[in-house]
Amino acid sequence: MFHEGAGAGTRRLSRLVESLLDFGRMEAGARPYRLEPIDAAELVENVVRDFRQRWREQGSPSMRVGPAGPQW
Repeated sequence: MFHEGAGAGTRRLSRLVESLLDFGRMEAGARPYRLEPIDAAELVENVVRDFRQRWREQGSPSMRVGPAGPQW
């Protein structure tokens, strides 16, 4: 169980480092920006769904997100 959590944390950290390196390459002109339109509502829904799942797995309190914002 600990190893699974450590592995997931390592993968997230690795993705973060790669993203930061990519951003540095873009800023240096070594890699082009690729701008694309996104559905912001869908992005937020996905983030909330992912965090909700993590909170449930970790036994943290649940949260509802409505038009007025998050409600604990």
